Amino acid sequence: MTAQGIEAHANARHIETREHVTLELLKRSEHEYHERLTERILSTLRFSLMNARENQIKLVSEDTAAWIFDRRKSGAAAEDAQLHFAHWLEVDDPIFWISGKPGSGKSSLMKFLLLDHRTKDHLSKWKPDVTICRYFFIELCEHPLQREFRGCLRALLCQILHSKPHLFSPLLQQRPDLAEKHSEHDWSEEELRDVFLLTLRLAASPVCLFIDRLDEIAVKSDDRDSIIGLLKDLSNLEYTKICVSSRPETIFKETLGSYPHLQTQDLNGPAIDLYVKNRLVEYKPSSPVDLNEYNRLISAVNGKASGVFLWAVLATQSIVLGIRGGDSWYTLLHRTEKLDPDLHSLFQQMLERQSDNTRFYKEETARLLWHSLHGNNAPRLWNISTLPGYVFGTHAELRSDLLRSLNSGERSTEETQVYERYRKWLSARSAGLLEINKSPFHENESSELSLIHYDVNFIHRSVQEFLLDTTAGRDVLLNDHSSSKERLLRTAGAMKDMCVYLAHNGLLFLSWTALLEELALMGYLNPQEEAGECLDIKGQLQSRAPEIFSDFYILKVAAMRNNAQFVSVLSEGVDKLPSEKKSTLLSEACRIDFHIGMLHGWGPTGLELRVTGSKRLKGNWTAKSIERRKHTISLLLRIGANPNAKLTAHNLGFLTISKTPFHELLTAVLRGLNQRKNYHIQFSPRLASCVQELEQYNIDWELPFYFCSHELESSEKGGILLFEHPDKASRPEKWTCVFKISARELRDFLDRVNSFLTPSKMQTELITRLSVELHVQCVAVNCREIDEASMVAQHKFQPPDPNHAQETRQLEEIIRKRYLMWLWRVPDENEDRTISSVMEYVKLLSEYVHHEREPSSGNASQS
Repeated sequence: MTAQGIEAHANARHIETREHVTLELLKRSEHEYHERLTERILSTLRFSLMNARENQIKLVSEDTAAWIFDRRKSGAAAEDAQLHFAHWLEVDDPIFWISGKPGSGKSSLMKFLLLDHRTKDHLSKWKPDVTICRYFFIELCEHPLQREFRGCLRALLCQILHSKPHLFSPLLQQRPDLAEKHSEHDWSEEELRDVFLLTLRLAASPVCLFIDRLDEIAVKSDDRDSIIGLLKDLSNLEYTKICVSSRPETIFKETLGSYPHLQTQDLNGPAIDLYVKNRLVEYKPSSPVDLNEYNRLISAVNGKASGVFLWAVLATQSIVLGIRGGDSWYTLLHRTEKLDPDLHSLFQQMLERQSDNTRFYKEETARLLWHSLHGNNAPRLWNISTLPGYVFGTHAELRSDLLRSLNSGERSTEETQVYERYRKWLSARSAGLLEINKSPFHENESSELSLIHYDVNFIHRSVQEFLLDTTAGRDVLLNDHSSSKERLLRTAGAMKDMCVYLAHNGLLFLSWTALLEELALMGYLNPQEEAGECLDIKGQLQSRAPEIFSDFYILKVAAMRNNAQFVSVLSEGVDKLPSEKKSTLLSEACRIDFHIGMLHGWGPTGLELRVTGSKRLKGNWTAKSIERRKHTISLLLRIGANPNAKLTAHNLGFLTISKTPFHELLTAVLRGLNQRKNYHIQFSPRLASCVQELEQYNIDWELPFYFCSHELESSEKGGILLFEHPDKASRPEKWTCVFKISARELRDFLDRVNSFLTPSKMQTELITRLSVELHVQCVAVNCREIDEASMVAQHKFQPPDPNHAQETRQLEEIIRKRYLMWLWRVPDENEDRTISSVMEYVKLLSEYVHHEREPSSGNASQS
C-alpha cells in the first residue's frame, strides 16, 4: 500500500472513530436526558404521605385473614367468599368489591391481600407478570391529597410509571406536553386521569389495582362521582383488574353491587373466635367451672361482635384489664353480656366505665377528646396532633416538665419519662380510644426516642363519628364545661408551647399567628391581648433561634396578620428601619390570606362553629378584617412606608416588571372577586372602597399594573386562562404573555363594580359596558425553544413582533374581555376557540424571534 493509501486509510479510520464516538456521546446524552426527564415527571406525582395510610394499618396475623385463601381456616360462609375471590383473581372479571361495616377489618384485609404471595399466585393464572398498585384513602388525614381523587391518581400513575419506565417514550410521543411538567401544580385533575388511562392502554400488560376506603373520600366534593366514573372506564380495559373496599353506602351499593363482592362482617366469625382465644389463652383457667365460664365468655364476645373486629378487640382489651384487676370469670362474662353490640354504644360504655362516674375524670376525658378533635381537623404543620402537642394541650404537670427540659442538659431523659407517664395517662383517660403511633413523617428516623416522632390518633375513624354525630358522643364532650373561646385559647396555648419547643420551625409560628388572627376576628382576643401574646413569645423564640426570629421577621409576620397593636408597640423600632424595609412591611399588610379556617369550616375554629352552631361571625368578620387592615396600613404609612416602592422586580431583559405595596392590595381584590365565594363577595368590594380612603397618602396610580396569562392548569370550570401578577414566586416558563393595565383604570373599575354584584347584572353589565373601560397592552411574549445541546426547554421573553401590530391588538382585545370573564367566572361559550386563538397569536407574535436565532448562510446581520 502506498503512503497516500496508508494516509487515506488512517483518515478514514479517524473519521469513522470520531463519528462512532460522537454517536455514542449523543446516545449517552439522550439517555441521560431521558433519565432526568423521567425522574422529574415522577417527582411531580409523588407526595410525602402517599403511602402513609397503608403503613399505619397494623399487620394482621396469618390466622386472622387467611380464611380468604385457606379453607381449613374458614367457616362455610367464608369458604364461599374464598372461592369467589380466588376465582375472581384468576378470570377476566374487572372489579371485586370488599364491603363491610365500620371496624370489620376491610383495610386490614386489603393490606393482607397486598402482602400475601397467594394473591399474585392466583393473579398469575389470569395473566403472567401482573403489576400490583395500590392506594388507601383516609378521611382524617394530614394532607388533603390523602382523601382526594387527585391524590389517588397521582399515586397510582406514579407507581405504574415507576414500575414500567419503558412506557415514558411512547407516552411522551402521544403527550409531548408532559415534558413541561416541573411541579405538582402543573397537573390538572383531568390531565392526571387522561394520562393514567392512556398509560394503562399503552402498557398492554396486566395490572391489578387495590383501592381502599372509597367511603373516606370527602362527601361534599365531586370526588366520589369521579372515582366511580374512573372505575367504569377501568373496567373496560382489557389488562386491568380493580379490587376496591368501602362501607356499604348507597352510592357504592348502586354502582358496585352487581360485581363480585363480599361483606367482611359475615366472614369474620372464625377469625374473631381465634383472636379472642389467642389473646386470653395465657389466662385460661383450669377448674371445670371457670373453664365453662371462660368458653362462654369467648362465645359471647364473638356473638356480640357480629363480625365487627374492632368491637371484639375493644371488648377483649376490657376483659384483660378485668382479669388483671382480679375480676372473676363470672363477673367478666356478666359484664361482657351487658355490652352493647353497637360500636358507638360500646364507645359510650367504655368511656362511662373508665371515668367511673367521677366528675373530675369525665372533665379531663372530655378535654382530651376536644383536643383530639381540634388536632384531627387542623393542618399537619400545626403540630397539635403530635405527642408533645397533646402533652402541652392536655396535661399541665407534664407540660411544665417538658418546657423545663428545654433548658436542661437532660432533655432526652426527661422526654423518655414524659412519654411513659403520658402513655399510661392517655390510655386511662381515653378508655383506649386514642393510641400513640410513630408519625409517618418519622418512620425511618433513628430508634432514639423523641416525642416529636410520635402522633396521637383515634383508634378508628368511627370514634370521631361517635363524638360528632351522636347524642351520646356530644354528651361526652359536654362534660367539658369550657366555652368555645376557652377551648380555642387552650389550643392556641398548646401551639404557642410547640413554637417554643420546635423553635426552628418558622411555619409553625406563621400558623400560630394565623390562629390568633382568627380568634381576634371572632372577638375572643382584643388587640392588647393579641399583641401581648406575640410580645411574650418574641423573647422566647429569639433566645432559642435568633437566626430565624429577628425583630424584622417578627414584624413582617405581624404586618401580614394585620396585628397593628403589636406593630404600634414596636413603632419606635419600625421608625428606625430603612425605607425599603418599612415598605416591605406595608406590602405584607396589603396582602390577603383568605385561607381562614372559621370561614372554610376547617381547623379548630371551623370545627367549633360547626359543633356549637355558633352564629358569632355572621355579618361581622368582614368589617373587622377590613378595619384591621386599614389600621395597619395607615399606621405603616404614617411611620414612613412608601406605597409606591418598587419592591418585587422581575427582569425580562428588555423590561423590568415591578410591584408596589398597593399593587398587592389590587391583586388581593382581584383574587377575591375571582374566587366568588360568599365571603369574598362581601370582602373584596369593601376592600376596594378602602383603597379610595387611602388616597391621602400620595399613591402613584400611574405606575402600570402587570399580569401574565397561564395555560390552563386547573380543572375548575369557568376559565380557560389563569391570570396572576408575574412576581418572583411565579414560574415564567408557564406564562404565555405579559400584559399591562393602567393601575388607575383598574382601581376605578374595581370601585364601580361594587354596584354590579348581583348575578342578574353580572354578565350584562360587566361584559357590555364595564369591559370597555379597561385597556390591555401586550408587553412581552414567551418564546419557547428547545436547546439542542441540553434538550432543555429555554424560555426567553421578547416584545411582540412589531410587524404584526394588528394581530397584537386582536390578542389584547381577546385578553381584555377574557380577563374580565376570568375575574367574574363568566362561562365562555367559545372556550376551545378562544384558547386556540390566544396560542396562535402568541406563536405568531414570537415567530420573528425564532427567525433571528436561526443561523444564516453568510450574513447573520440580515436577520
